[in-house]
Amino acid sequence: MRVTARAVIMASVLGLVAGCANTRPQAPPGIPEASAMAPSSSVAGRLTWIAQDANFAKYTSIIIPPVTVYDGADASWGDTSPADRATVAAYMQQQFTRAIAKQYPIVTAPGPTTARVQFQLVGIESNVPVAATVSRLVPAGLVANIASQAAGQPGSFSGSVTYAALIYDSTTNRLIAAAVNKKFPEALNIGATFSTVDAAKAGIDEGATQLAQGIQMLRSGRARTGS
Repeated sequence: MRVTARAVIMASVLGLVAGCANTRPQAPPGIPEASAMAPSSSVAGRLTWIAQDANFAKYTSIIIPPVTVYDGADASWGDTSPADRATVAAYMQQQFTRAIAKQYPIVTAPGPTTARVQFQLVGIESNVPVAATVSRLVPAGLVANIASQAAGQPGSFSGSVTYAALIYDSTTNRLIAAAVNKKFPEALNIGATFSTVDAAKAGIDEGATQLAQGIQMLRSGRARTGS
């Protein structure tokens, strides 16, 4: 496919504008406490809800069940197949478990000082084939994507992944915190432009790096709904 420089210039600008307007996730009605979630004041692309009477400092270990795939009628999966979603869910399990294991022992049995964290793949937004890659190579597109990266915005024609994290007390099964996150690759990540699955995996990598921050905020008692 031949893409002219002028077309990429215009498309890159349009892609930058569209990306800036499409970074906030939607909390699916089927996700617990979705209606009570508020946009995070510290992390772009995140909605949160937190039980204010929960004592997160008491939890010293975590159970991480297999990642589930949201099956609500409102789910949006872009151009992915069920096999693609299974691949992304498995990658999420691997990366998030690895990130949490740096701070907590991962266990399999409930207990009074054990929390259960259930991750759920909620949605995937497609890359735009060819244009996503080319827009990071020609000068005009590169400039637009440098600006996007500096602003923490998605790159031109970039895909994204949306997932939920639900935290429960493992003995009572009470939900004590919930979040929905929409993550996308860094705007200059060319490797993430080749396919929608690549973009989703890169978004998961971005989310995994923020897990430690979120856990520390909960443990310190500083976290509130919308934090």
